[in-house]
Amino acid sequence: MGLSFQTFKMAFCTKLGFLQNRSVSLTSMLGSLRYMSTKLFIGGLSPGIDDNSLKDAFSTFNGVTEARVMTNKVTGRSRGYGFVNFISEDSAKSVISAMDGQELNGFNIRVDVAKEWPILPLSLDESTEDVKKGNKVVSRSVWKDPFVDAFLMNKKNAALNRKIWSRRSTILPEYVDSSVRIYNGKTHVRCKITEGKVGHKFGEFAFTRKVTKHPRAK
Repeated sequence: MGLSFQTFKMAFCTKLGFLQNRSVSLTSMLGSLRYMSTKLFIGGLSPGIDDNSLKDAFSTFNGVTEARVMTNKVTGRSRGYGFVNFISEDSAKSVISAMDGQELNGFNIRVDVAKEWPILPLSLDESTEDVKKGNKVVSRSVWKDPFVDAFLMNKKNAALNRKIWSRRSTILPEYVDSSVRIYNGKTHVRCKITEGKVGHKFGEFAFTRKVTKHPRAK
């Protein structure tokens, strides 16, 4: 594991150094990482929440500049998650500690920093070609959908009793009412997908221990 990490680290640093020497602004790339820390991912949203109501919910905190609820492009229905943009990193951090796990419109929401990274070239040759063409290395859109394993993108693949191996995949509204089995590292745990779980990760419901009820005292 140590060797693999060192190899990855060397390759990553090599790419960054190459880009810096090839007139691609490394400062702007790192700046985009800092910029992302002012964007918050809001998961587990109620179906009735829209852009305005999401912004209003966070308006008690200073520095809210924009809020957006992600919707299905075909149906227009909420996907159960969205993003809120703040003017500063300090404002965003205070919101995470205050709002993560709190109830909003009857649903417990999940609040975290939106994880977005600059797209690095796959090879040095690709970097050279991009520089020759005048292409810029830019970050992914801050409104990009959270990660969902390709196997789960089709609703029929999340049907009754399907096994879910990708614990980091986001639960989408299309999976509501499905009964799945989520891998917890040792076995698959049964889980009924409800609206309140939309926007959360499958792994959050892959419990490693069985919950047992204590017998009532007679």
